[in-house]
Amino acid sequence: MITIITEMTDAVLFQNYWMPLICKYREFNFIFTKTKGLKYPAMLDWSNVKFAPTQSAEQVIKHAETKFVYLTKQNEIPTYELMVKLREPEDGLIPKIHNTNERSSSIMFLKENYNKTTNYVGDVGTYLV
Repeated sequence: MITIITEMTDAVLFQNYWMPLICKYREFNFIFTKTKGLKYPAMLDWSNVKFAPTQSAEQVIKHAETKFVYLTKQNEIPTYELMVKLREPEDGLIPKIHNTNERSSSIMFLKENYNKTTNYVGDVGTYLV
């Protein structure tokens, strides 16, 4: 599958946008970085989530247990269409900001190709919150 990595410093964004994704997409792994001091609700099963309180998103890529990684920002929430696309990852895919032609700052890539992949803008989007 894929590992989604993002720095997470905003408890409201985490609870309102990322927690539903964690619960709905149990087959994906999530790594949240820079989480020191982040308040989050209790949950019985955190098995698809890891926290790296002081590390950056780039520092934890090597710890992803999947072949593909989706590196994103905490305020770029994947659309349903993008989450479906993440089930069949493509190296170098950069989604658009939803309902625009603007590139997001997110990227999907083979873990071994980080910083070496050819990027292209795909036809899927991400919400900018």
